[in-house]
Amino acid sequence: MINPCRIGFLIGTCPPSFSNFSTDEDEFEETDGSAVYGHTLLIQRPSTVEWTPNLVSLVSFISTVDWYPIILRNMGGDFVCYTLLYARNPHDSNRWFRIQVETWDDMAKLCFQHLKPNDHTYVSGHLESYFKVSSKGNPKSSYKIIANGLHYIAQHDHRPGCQSPE
Repeated sequence: MINPCRIGFLIGTCPPSFSNFSTDEDEFEETDGSAVYGHTLLIQRPSTVEWTPNLVSLVSFISTVDWYPIILRNMGGDFVCYTLLYARNPHDSNRWFRIQVETWDDMAKLCFQHLKPNDHTYVSGHLESYFKVSSKGNPKSSYKIIANGLHYIAQHDHRPGCQSPE
């Protein structure tokens, strides 16, 4: 249930998602814009895009490879590669999820050859749901990404990085 709140004098009682919201005009000037322009950005309606099938369930996120990829060849001769990615909330390390990623043909071969566990990746593609049967025989809804883009993430700090470009 959504708890309505008034921005301004009730900011302390807002749900956590609104707790960092500010209407302070000084913040707009810090971003090299006028307060009027900044206020307009806050209240204007988002832009509209035309519906196209390629935008349906489009997702992208940064994650870590959790399993070695598995490659298969279907009856039609196409290659398909599966792996599991691990993603966590950057603001709360206790919140995370795993999601299956599926790649096809040339991208499948590339992923199979180069991806390994703990590689940091940027994945984009379409989110799909499917049902699988649990060990108790109950159907369970799961999700996977049909990837159309997968890239390594360069690490600029002292943590272990991704696989070297070579």
